[in-house]
Amino acid sequence: MTTYWVQVQSAAQQQTRLAEDLAKSGIEQTSHALALQTETMLRKLDYVAAHLVEQWQANAGQDFKAAASKAKKSLPDGAILNVAVADAQGQLLFSDLDAKRPWAGPQALMADRDYFLAHFKTPQPPASMFISRPTFGRISKAWAIVMSRPIDHHGQRQGVMVISVSATYLSRALGEVYTDPQDAALIVRSDGHYIARSHQIDKVLGKSVPLSRDFLTHPEWDHGQYQLVAPIDGVERYYAWHRLRDYPLVVSVGISKAKALAPVALAQQGAFRRNVIGSVLLVVMMLVVSQMRWKAARQAKQLRIAHERLHVTLHSAHDGVWSWHAKDKKVAWDEGIYKMLGVQAPAATASRLDWKDLAHPQDLPKLTREWETYLQGPHDGAFATEVRMLTGDGQPLWVSVRARVVERNASGQPLLLVGTYTDVTDRHLADESLLVERKRLDVLLERFPGGVLMEDTTHRVVLLNRVAIEWMGLSDQDGALIGLPHTQLLERLGPQKAAWLSGTHPQERRESGTTLEVEGPADRVLEIKRIEISDHDESLGCVWLLYDITERKHKERNLTALASTDSLTGLLNRRAFMASLTHALASVQHRSGPACAVMMLDIDFFKQVNDTHGHPAGDAVLQELTSRVRAALRQGDTAGRLGGEEFALVLENISPDDALNKANAIRERIASQPFLTVAGEIHVTVSIGVAFATSEMSAADVLSNADRALYQAKQDGRNRVVSWQQVA
Repeated sequence: MTTYWVQVQSAAQQQTRLAEDLAKSGIEQTSHALALQTETMLRKLDYVAAHLVEQWQANAGQDFKAAASKAKKSLPDGAILNVAVADAQGQLLFSDLDAKRPWAGPQALMADRDYFLAHFKTPQPPASMFISRPTFGRISKAWAIVMSRPIDHHGQRQGVMVISVSATYLSRALGEVYTDPQDAALIVRSDGHYIARSHQIDKVLGKSVPLSRDFLTHPEWDHGQYQLVAPIDGVERYYAWHRLRDYPLVVSVGISKAKALAPVALAQQGAFRRNVIGSVLLVVMMLVVSQMRWKAARQAKQLRIAHERLHVTLHSAHDGVWSWHAKDKKVAWDEGIYKMLGVQAPAATASRLDWKDLAHPQDLPKLTREWETYLQGPHDGAFATEVRMLTGDGQPLWVSVRARVVERNASGQPLLLVGTYTDVTDRHLADESLLVERKRLDVLLERFPGGVLMEDTTHRVVLLNRVAIEWMGLSDQDGALIGLPHTQLLERLGPQKAAWLSGTHPQERRESGTTLEVEGPADRVLEIKRIEISDHDESLGCVWLLYDITERKHKERNLTALASTDSLTGLLNRRAFMASLTHALASVQHRSGPACAVMMLDIDFFKQVNDTHGHPAGDAVLQELTSRVRAALRQGDTAGRLGGEEFALVLENISPDDALNKANAIRERIASQPFLTVAGEIHVTVSIGVAFATSEMSAADVLSNADRALYQAKQDGRNRVVSWQQVA
């Protein structure tokens, strides 16, 4: 008996360790997924900050409020509290909280803020986005996490761009995923300061986690686990953490130890009670056997029945014993079953309770069908099923029903069956708890801003969210993709999309962490990242993450266009024009004669236009002049604005006479009609210098010749065309 109870205790300890391992494995995966989602959000904020810096520098701070408002609208309402700009002395230059500038004055100094000190007062200031400790805003009057980027010009740091993200918004986003306060999700800086927490955020803002945390004592680690009682709410949890790759933050997820082990604890309590009953019955039966040895053959039959009952009891860890008699086809329950179901046992003189009356209505057809099938078939095995029974107060109780034939007639038909009822509600609750965790994971996958494809160690699909199915052009009727081998998945994708997963066989895949940019459906541009899942040296499978970077690519193309064009006229800027001229000169090697004609064009007395009519009228003149020049050029000719009122043109494959005629045509088109502006009609003339390039000339040389010809045109009285040959 002692050995038996030692084995029972050992089994209980193994169950507890298994439940702990399952809980830790689950939060490890959840923590990793949350870290990836957090890093995606920070990349978007980083991109918004970089774009705002470019907008501020391009417009010299003018009309910046519209850009700040657009940046705030790119995230959910309330996520960004404020967009601000400070100069190198910490003086606030812009804040979108109030257009009347109530923040001007000493209170507007940011020089004492850690994000300002990080960019101006440290030996190695960050070159990209800096994430501050939680700060109580002097302007917003709310707790915020400040994301800041430096404003540099020609290598000199001129100020800092500040985006204040609501700490409450970050915490609320975590709380929407982890609704149970017994669980916790938190984001902290690499120095331990809290950034967000799913619950009780007001207790942690402005504070740090203890310095003994693994992610603080071991900055070289990128993930880990720990277990402790949280000082904030006194809940003991299992935690798993992941360090973000590109930002100095750590994401940690904790699940309540009590909740994780509750199903196992309840099951062990029930098992202990059943083992106690079994042990007591064993002792009782031993006494009964000792007492009945002297009895006659009449008692031998009862002794065999008792032995069979004991056998079934020991193998089923029963909560109650029942029997079925062929004579009256009735089921008899012992007191344990009545107590289990919370039903009053009938008096000795009353009729026995029909066991079918207490079966759950939805399970009664199943129970009746399986029972009748067992009675009509061979009876060498045991009857076993699991159904719901109704307790005395009408609540469902999951019960494992088992029985075995212990007495037969001469023809082998059963006369007596003895069995047990075992309460397995705790196990079903544990299964339901696992189902809830699976649903949480499904919700997380569906809210993940991209596609997710996961394969196990046998290279079979185990996870595939809706976005991945859509982007990869697959069809998942009735979940047919789950369990699909990798090779068959590639066949369904086709050769082009199969290359997205890098290789036609699992052994040919890219290394973990590598990315690939591809053209997806509906003109999307996708970024595909493959991540190997492993536990130390043991591979657990791999996951592909698909991100839609179409908007980012579109903005990159727009930025490239902005970098090569003049914002006022839409013509090539000086750098882009010089590159175009160099390319034109290179083509002269393939033909004889002039490579091209280069014209320098300057508006006569343009300063007087600005001084007399104002800069808006001057800008209108520049734009209208651009339109008239474009109308006069041939297809393939190039025009650029070199600066101020100075323009340049490149005309390829044109003779000197035709080039001079074209220059005079442009001059006359500009001088013939007045320019309509907000200040009224303005008459404008231009002077043009023309030079012709040959193969041995550089772009700077030919442009210098055209500039000298332009200078001569101005010296000769303006509103005229002069060629370099006339000056040389």
